[in-house]
Amino acid sequence: VLTDAAIESLASDLDRELLAFYDFDSNPGTPSGIGAPDILENFHGMGSLNAPEGYSPAADNDGNSNDAINLTGQHLDIFIEDLPTDFTILTWVNLTNTASDNIVFSKHSNDGDPLANVEVMFKIATGGSMYGEMGNGSSAIVDNFGSVTAGSWYHVGMSYEAATGAFHVFHNGNRSAGASITPASRQQDVSTPKTDLEIGRVNLDSGPILFNGNIDRFRIYGR
Repeated sequence: VLTDAAIESLASDLDRELLAFYDFDSNPGTPSGIGAPDILENFHGMGSLNAPEGYSPAADNDGNSNDAINLTGQHLDIFIEDLPTDFTILTWVNLTNTASDNIVFSKHSNDGDPLANVEVMFKIATGGSMYGEMGNGSSAIVDNFGSVTAGSWYHVGMSYEAATGAFHVFHNGNRSAGASITPASRQQDVSTPKTDLEIGRVNLDSGPILFNGNIDRFRIYGR
C-alpha cells in the first residue's frame, strides 16, 4: 500500500507542466478563501473557482482541519475555455457514500447535452467503481478501473493523449490499461460562452449528478 507521501511523489515528474493547483486550504465559512488557485500558467483563461456559498471545509487526508472541502450538494466551476491538448487531472476524494453515482469532475461540449457529447467526465459509480468517460458525438467511450469505499481517501484522476486518443484512469498511483477515442471525433467545447470545468457535478438534460463527500488538492497538468 502506497503512503500518502509516495502517492504525492508520483506527480513530481509532472510538476513542471502543472497548470493549476487548487488546494482548498481555507478558513471556516469563507468561500472566497478557496477561490484563488496556485496558477503556474494562465492557460486558456484558466482562473479562479466559482465557490458556492455555504460550503463546508473538511479535514484533509493528513487530518489537517479546514484543508479540504466538503462538496455534498454543492459543486465548483473552474473558469477555463479549453482543456490543454494533452491533459492530466488528479485529485484526492473521500466519499460519504457510494449508494449513487458521484461525479468528481466534468466538462461538456455544450452544457446539458447527453453523455455522448461530454468532453471529459470522471465518475465514481454506484458501488464505488471508477470510470473515465469521453464522448464522440454518438456514444460515450468508457475506461473502468479501480474502486473506492466510503470514508477513506483515494488519489484518483485521468489523463488524455491527443496524438493517440488514449485516455487512462488513475487510482492511488496505479494507471489503467486505458481506452481510446478517435481524436477527430472527440467532443470539444463549442458552446458560447464556453462551459466551465465542473468539480462535483455533471449537468444533464435529465438533471445534475453531484458528488457526495470531500475533495482536496485538485491539479490540472498540461500533459
